[in-house]
Amino acid sequence: WDPVGKFLATQSDDRSVVIHRTEDWSVVHRVSGHFDKCVGNTFALRLHWSPDGKTIAATAGYNNTKHTSVFLARTSWKGDCDIVGHKAPVVVVRFNPFLFRYPAGNKGRVSTVFAMGSQDCRVTVWVSGKARPLVILKNVFEKT
Repeated sequence: WDPVGKFLATQSDDRSVVIHRTEDWSVVHRVSGHFDKCVGNTFALRLHWSPDGKTIAATAGYNNTKHTSVFLARTSWKGDCDIVGHKAPVVVVRFNPFLFRYPAGNKGRVSTVFAMGSQDCRVTVWVSGKARPLVILKNVFEKT
């Protein structure tokens, strides 16, 4: 569910993300190209909305030769950004529910903090607008 309650986003084994309007449950958009080449199966794919509702972070993306989380912009439902940082499929993304302000001098910019978990037994923590993860936790799990 988006934070406002207007949309429900689902992701499934058919390698697509579907956006539904909650008012009448119609399909607003279906996104598929980013997930076509992802290898591996998982019991569940856990996408998540950013706390401001502007972005959906979808799992199991694949771009060139890298596993990614695809960030879909609410305005167009297009994948504007791929977060790269795992050696196996990303299966969960979770945003911190708060928005964070940058220090003074950044004209009121805000950022989000989110974590990604993958079948490579790693968890990465990211700050929006940064090219690299803030933290990489390796060997968090024994098995995928």
